[in-house]
Amino acid sequence: MPRLDAANIEQSDYVAELLLQAVFECYAGQVIYIPKRGIEPKKQLGERNRTIKALYDSGVSVADIAQRYRLSAAHVWTLVGRG
Repeated sequence: MPRLDAANIEQSDYVAELLLQAVFECYAGQVIYIPKRGIEPKKQLGERNRTIKALYDSGVSVADIAQRYRLSAAHVWTLVGRG
């Protein structure tokens, strides 16, 4: 097998296509969750959620909180106990 150079777009596309084919073959019809990079550990998520609740309690809008933390408004409502 030839060595693949990530700097070569054509080869990178080829590798990406191979990976997609493998994912499709293994997981066709299933829901796949791919977390964002840098997902916070549970302890940090708890701290974040308490901060979100405090922001809401202090009058910050759900829309502003959602934008700040890159969450949906529905998720923020759940975190603040109103959803």
